Amino acid sequence: MVTNDEAKDNIAFHLKELMEKAGKPSLREVADATGESHTAIHQYLNGEKMAGSGPLMRLAEYFSRALRRKITTDYLLSPPPNGNGKK
Repeated sequence: MVTNDEAKDNIAFHLKELMEKAGKPSLREVADATGESHTAIHQYLNGEKMAGSGPLMRLAEYFSRALRRKITTDYLLSPPPNGNGKK
């Protein structure tokens, strides 16, 4: 079972990776597209706040559109390849 801290780290890892692949959109761009505040996006990126199911779904949809490939909430929550959630 994944702890809340591990989930936050996993989300942060994948969001950083996806933002890089999407051409480094600004926090404001991601916030505006997802209906989240830029502060919340910043907190998700830094593993400071756990994204609920709604924000996770909207982030997955945003990056699916931006990257033209399916991004799922399961992917955002999954452990990174190195297994520890830290880059």
